[in-house]
Amino acid sequence: HSHTSFYLGASYEAMKQYHQAIQAYKQGRSAQMLSISGKDDQDFQLRLINGLASAIAKSDVRDVETDAALQHANSGQNPSDWFLLAKIYAYRGDADSAIDAYNRACLVEPNNSLYAKEYGLFLEKIGQAAKAEAPLRRAYSLNSSDSQVVMALRRIGVVPGPSLRDENALAKPIMPKGPI
Repeated sequence: HSHTSFYLGASYEAMKQYHQAIQAYKQGRSAQMLSISGKDDQDFQLRLINGLASAIAKSDVRDVETDAALQHANSGQNPSDWFLLAKIYAYRGDADSAIDAYNRACLVEPNNSLYAKEYGLFLEKIGQAAKAEAPLRRAYSLNSSDSQVVMALRRIGVVPGPSLRDENALAKPIMPKGPI
């Protein structure tokens, strides 16, 4: 069960038993991918990935887990591998590698609002507001009710509203276009 694995991983991480934490988080991630409801639970998916990335970043002295995550991502089996790698690099303080991995996650799965949101929030956090605008706009167009995205857009000076949605999502005018 993914929730049990998450709490087990968090307990191990709190005790600085990172190897066990990594294994528990990985089990939780596998269980979540197999469950239909788990695939749709983005909040919990994010908690598992944050936990796993944090444990790897804290423990990975010889880059074994990070290198394995990079190989997984390059194999192209699962788009969330790039997202996990971005989180690992972010926790390690390697902004350039994190940006590259976030970008790849967003390219592989352009309609994933979580990836776009986290990428935009990361860019804003490291002081790159101008670069944060595009992924935050994308996240907003995919999920305009996400309050974190709305607040981040406001902080960088973009007013959220219908104009940020995709053209197709906007209501069409009643009058036909062109001369009448």
